[in-house]
Amino acid sequence: MDFLWYLCAAPVTFFFGIFVVLPVFVIINPRLQTSIVFLQFVKAPFVDYSKPKKLGNKNLKSGRCFHLNVAKDVKIGVWHILPECVPEPEHEEDYVHTLKDEKPIFIYLHGTAATRAHTPRMNMLKRLSAMDNHVFSIDYRGFADSSGIPTEEGVVEDALCMYKWVKARCGNSPIIIWGHSLGSGVATLLVRQLCDTSQKLAGLVLESPFNNLREAACKHPLSKPFRFLPWFERAFLDTAAQVNINFESDKHITHVTTPIMIVHSKDDNDVPIDLGRKS
Repeated sequence: MDFLWYLCAAPVTFFFGIFVVLPVFVIINPRLQTSIVFLQFVKAPFVDYSKPKKLGNKNLKSGRCFHLNVAKDVKIGVWHILPECVPEPEHEEDYVHTLKDEKPIFIYLHGTAATRAHTPRMNMLKRLSAMDNHVFSIDYRGFADSSGIPTEEGVVEDALCMYKWVKARCGNSPIIIWGHSLGSGVATLLVRQLCDTSQKLAGLVLESPFNNLREAACKHPLSKPFRFLPWFERAFLDTAAQVNINFESDKHITHVTTPIMIVHSKDDNDVPIDLGRKS
């Protein structure tokens, strides 16, 4: 009888915990949305971010790691990947001198979870480098080797700090902001702020973008098991807005005067292409 009771009680306890306790816990503690949205804790262990050339089999011909102080107690990790045709400087401090060669400079803003060392992201860095571009890839606060706790305002501040650092050192070299998935929300708000202050950019690339976080959350595969709940919106959508995580790209993009290119796959399961069309 004890075994039969356990067989019945275990599934009930599990489902009660997932579909009742968890949503109630989020409603009571809306700041949990920070981890739900950014998933900054999802990352491979034991990664040495200081040596990008030695990570995986990406065969990056160059790669410098450094850190930027964004605010008190916030320092973000950065990689600078040189254009593939540019010889790697003998000293790391000489990387910065290459920025005035008037080759395009991409600031790459990745999506939720994982880090700049995630294989698909490293593949993109290699492709951009092979096309004769400088690439700066950052990990937002709370991700990888970056300190702090991510917020919408905070990750945009991180991206802005990277832009200002590059802008102060690049001379006439064109700067392009590239945002992927959640990074498209970061990129759109960043470029909106730059346009509002009459900053000149060469372009904005949005890869797998969405129109706003609320609608993206409703379509994301991770939310599918919870959508039938009558308290789904209250627990998982309203609480994000309570802690000012909205990523309303459809509003911000109307203020962008920079040339925009949108890249989106028709079979994207994480961010459906109809959300990209609405962005």
